[in-house]
Amino acid sequence: MPGTLNYQNREDIYNACDRRHLSSTDLNRISDNLEDILVNHFKFHVIPQTKQWQGEAKFSKEFSIIRKYRNTDKAALHDAMALVYVREKRGEKYIQEFGKVNCWFVGYFACIRNSTLLLFCG
Repeated sequence: MPGTLNYQNREDIYNACDRRHLSSTDLNRISDNLEDILVNHFKFHVIPQTKQWQGEAKFSKEFSIIRKYRNTDKAALHDAMALVYVREKRGEKYIQEFGKVNCWFVGYFACIRNSTLLLFCG
């Protein structure tokens, strides 16, 4: 993998592995322990996909927009489900201060400001 940088997308997993000199063995070890690390070390709360959020997200305005930018419908649905979940947990209020946010989704994502969907790497 070293020396195979794809400069079209420096943010992708291949370039991240190349920069960190990670082998496929390293990735397997990380993936085997990822949930445990997130839950126990970083205090993340992992939420399994549920039919409730999937159904709501599949027919949302956000899903139809996100699917234009993501590589697969599955990835777009995942992000739309996260939006639905976070909106439910936060309520409909727009939060501007970092310390007042009660729910986060981590990943390659989008946010909505004044009814505008903004896509970014987060």
